[in-house]
Amino acid sequence: MSIFIDPDQTFEITVRFVLKGSINDTSSAIKILRGEEEDENQIELTCDVSGRDFDTMSKILEEATIINSVTGAPMVRTSIFCKLVILNFFRAWNLNDSETNKQVPISQETVGKMRYELVRELTSKWLDLTSAK
Repeated sequence: MSIFIDPDQTFEITVRFVLKGSINDTSSAIKILRGEEEDENQIELTCDVSGRDFDTMSKILEEATIINSVTGAPMVRTSIFCKLVILNFFRAWNLNDSETNKQVPISQETVGKMRYELVRELTSKWLDLTSAK
């Protein structure tokens, strides 16, 4: 085991979820499946991700942190933090466009249009796996 992070070395993260309603219906709900929970309509989003290195993680935290003007305490802007983690550490995923069947790229636009619950769950799983807890 090295103390250095190789950005080319990746591992997988999988999030299982169920879409309640039509995939094109913006009012449909999403349910994240946890542990052994199963559903016949489950969708698996599998991502290739890299480990967290000091330099990149420091830049993400600096970009996502603001100082509360009332209390002076630092606060992390969750939306910025999650988006930057995915853009910097996620290399690929098995997400395909329903019309063209081509892989959807990981970009600021696609992450910004994703459902909140998925972005939070992907980031949370990545944080758990890279924190060595």
